[in-house]
Amino acid sequence: MIHGPCGHLNETNSCMIEGQCKSHYPRKFCKTTIQGEDSYPIYRRRDDSQTVDVRKAKLNNQWVVPYNPYLLLRYDCHMNVEICSGLTAVKYLYKYIYKGHDKVVVHIATVNAKSRTLLYVEFPEYYVWDNQTKSWYERKKRRVIGRVNAANPVEGERYYLRLLLSHVRGPISFDYLLMVNGKRYFTFKESAQKRGLLESDRSNFDCMNEAVTFQMPHALRRLFETILVYCEAADVRLLWDTYFEAMSDDLKRQFHHNREFLVSKTLQSLNLILESMGKKNGAFDLPRISLDMRQSNATFSREIEEEKSIQISYDDYLAQFKLNVAQHEAFEKIQECVNLGNGGLFFVNGPGGNGKAFLYRALLANIRKKKHDCPSYSHFRSCSFNITRWSNSSFSL
Repeated sequence: MIHGPCGHLNETNSCMIEGQCKSHYPRKFCKTTIQGEDSYPIYRRRDDSQTVDVRKAKLNNQWVVPYNPYLLLRYDCHMNVEICSGLTAVKYLYKYIYKGHDKVVVHIATVNAKSRTLLYVEFPEYYVWDNQTKSWYERKKRRVIGRVNAANPVEGERYYLRLLLSHVRGPISFDYLLMVNGKRYFTFKESAQKRGLLESDRSNFDCMNEAVTFQMPHALRRLFETILVYCEAADVRLLWDTYFEAMSDDLKRQFHHNREFLVSKTLQSLNLILESMGKKNGAFDLPRISLDMRQSNATFSREIEEEKSIQISYDDYLAQFKLNVAQHEAFEKIQECVNLGNGGLFFVNGPGGNGKAFLYRALLANIRKKKHDCPSYSHFRSCSFNITRWSNSSFSL
């Protein structure tokens, strides 16, 4: 319970204000405890010439903080204890306890006029946030590109909020986005409709345009069907004609020689997705699948179709070359049964962290890779899915 040192011994101590200690240390020596003028007592501090070494300084009784020995031992923590005496002190304690909650001061400054002309995503291009002053200031160097997280139409209000932020300039609050021509609407979708953002398919085209830049064809087809089911697209045929090439890009390698067959194959994939949503292609203004196409693919299942569309991770494919001895033994045995089409049931045993999942990833990547190399779907089905016979094989990793 020693204060400081501060003052001339340490002028950078946290208690120093304008060269003085805010706690008034070091205190004066005093022979007896007396009542002070500010309701705090002036404690006895003996001038006995005793000193202690504290933080590279020799300190005497003038630096001792008022304390209670019993409480220090009882709670083992820094505890400043003062004797409360006088009416003023009692009133102070009462007011301190019932002073109410803490408060903060907020300063609202006038907006820079240029910011009211910017979209939400454009703001970081022109302004920088200063975390110390808690304010924005104009960017002077380093060009950056703003970005708003993507949102799917199925996400509802989150999607319509993003849509508003992408078109409304100078937004200052959520209420501002909900206000249209002086009327406040209850949902972001209503606000988007009243602003004319949903009267056409502009939002659907914007969503697809953005997705085309980074989504794989199968994901684009699923997004396309989500828009059809949940977003009430006005011109479905125009949407199809615009994004057919992007949605069928993965199928072109197989059916590029026959456009009619490619269209039917793409529509069939879309229909499988729609069926999982309780809909069919016939409910929308889409081209019709030819009769021959429906008959030739009657044995396809949605699960297998989706399995075939999975993109193989390059790291997973390389995993087969990084297996240890036990993993490699299991890998070769299982691959042998898959390649021969004999089938089998295998049990891989091992505690957590021994590489079971790593083996599974290697197996799946290798089998999926062979899917693309197989001459026909029927061959792939027999070599990878017909694992039905029991086997006595087991592996411990």
